[in-house]
Amino acid sequence: MQKWLTLLVIMTLFFQWWKKGASKPVNRTSSTPTPNPYEVLGVTPQDSWETIRKAYKEHISKNHPDLVEHLSESIQKTAKENMLRINKAFDEIKQSHSPTAKK
Repeated sequence: MQKWLTLLVIMTLFFQWWKKGASKPVNRTSSTPTPNPYEVLGVTPQDSWETIRKAYKEHISKNHPDLVEHLSESIQKTAKENMLRINKAFDEIKQSHSPTAKK
C-alpha cells in the first residue's frame, strides 16, 4: 500500500511540474547565441573578399526560398529564416571585410 501511495505522490508531482512547464511560452530568440557570420558562410576572416562573395552566392543559390515554394509552409519558413541568416552574416562581413568598406 505504501509503494502505491509513494508512486501516486510522485506521479502527481510530475504532472503538476509538467503542466506548469508546458504552459509557459518558450522564448527561443533570447537563448540562441548570435552565430559567427564567417561560420554561417563557411569562410574565415583570412579568406579573400572574392572567396567570401563566392561562398555567399553559393549559399544563396542553395537556400533560396523560391526553390521550395512548392513544399510545405514549415519548409518555406525555414528557407526564409536561412536566407535572413545568410544575408545578415554577409552584411556584417561586408561592413568590415569589403574592399570598399570604410576603415
